[in-house]
Amino acid sequence: MPRVNYFEMQALDPERAAEFYTRVFGWDIKKWDGPADYWLINTGEGEGIDGGMAKGQTGAGTILSIDVDSVDDYTKKITGAGGNVIKPKQALPGSGWLALCEDTEGNTFYIMENDPDAG
Repeated sequence: MPRVNYFEMQALDPERAAEFYTRVFGWDIKKWDGPADYWLINTGEGEGIDGGMAKGQTGAGTILSIDVDSVDDYTKKITGAGGNVIKPKQALPGSGWLALCEDTEGNTFYIMENDPDAG
């Protein structure tokens, strides 16, 4: 059964948000050393999930990422059930394939297919 495996926050000021979550929850948040303006969020050891933060509009909410075995198969299921694919399948080099989708209520989420050879 597909499970939530990641979350992504949007922040107008990611550095300020990182300081807030570090001070309040003790999360370890570091700027990613990659091509995008992005921060990686480690929420701790044990059960739970980690996430990331991108610069965006305040109030944009949190986007969940759901682990699937095939982005192609699940985009068909999503559209067949009345949802939409907002951003089609794309490679996340070294990690896998992802697509940004929307449910019937306008909630957005990513689906992610693990594939270290992607990209």
